Amino acid sequence: MLTETMQTKSITNLDRYDIISWVIVILFFLTSSVIFHGNTPNSLLGALGIILLMVIISISITILLEVMKNHSKVGELAGYITNGPEALCLIVGLIHSKIIFAASVPLGSNFANPILLICASIITGSFLKVIRTEWKRTWSIILVAMFIAGGFFWESSTSFRLGWVIVSLIISVVLYRIKHDERNHGEKKDETISRGWIVPAILSLIIAGYFLDPLVSFTAKNSLVPEGLIGFAVLSFMTSWPEFRSTLSLIKMKKIRSAIMNIVVSNITNIWLAIIGTIIYLVI
Repeated sequence: MLTETMQTKSITNLDRYDIISWVIVILFFLTSSVIFHGNTPNSLLGALGIILLMVIISISITILLEVMKNHSKVGELAGYITNGPEALCLIVGLIHSKIIFAASVPLGSNFANPILLICASIITGSFLKVIRTEWKRTWSIILVAMFIAGGFFWESSTSFRLGWVIVSLIISVVLYRIKHDERNHGEKKDETISRGWIVPAILSLIIAGYFLDPLVSFTAKNSLVPEGLIGFAVLSFMTSWPEFRSTLSLIKMKKIRSAIMNIVVSNITNIWLAIIGTIIYLVI
């Protein structure tokens, strides 16, 4: 029991990268508020709220990874779990019949995720290992997923969207089938924390993801961030924060393949989310 308590305490400790992200979030919105003469107090309040959600997300993701870290497909599982915020943003967009907003968050994350993977590899001093691991297959999948994501915004006609759904579904299934083997060699099967933490961690992640989008929108509105930056620079990167945290944690665990798989599966899942959202929008 004492060991489990110590493990739980250690994984909930936040590091300097979280602090850096907090500073960036605050500066982004406050600077915009000053430049565009927005509501500075509300901008600060929103930024602090985003930081709180980021803390909850970071702790939840770390707990889930600690529980699952001995699973042979921890990276793939993490890729699905960390797409919760994108899925919630998609649902919100569909409820308001805004397909561009609904699809832009998951598809925008396909551009944010590779950048965050590179940042995580640089932070942990594992850049060359990450880049060289199955690099042809990995970066081919990532680049194709980015191309598919960008192609969605080429045209807004119903026929084009339908064609995009069909082509994207076929290509994404192929990408999923050719993804690399996640096996990590030389791993030590050490003790993990109790599986009883899974449900609280997942609930916390879902709750944080639910409030992330409206809180970011509130902050963006009061800071008067230009609309073009809201989806790409704010929503996509904020909803990709779980992927960054999980990737960072996996690399620190020496699970390079799992870290890469996290991003690969997340990007493919983002395409599937956009496909599902587009089909629902077209049907309704």
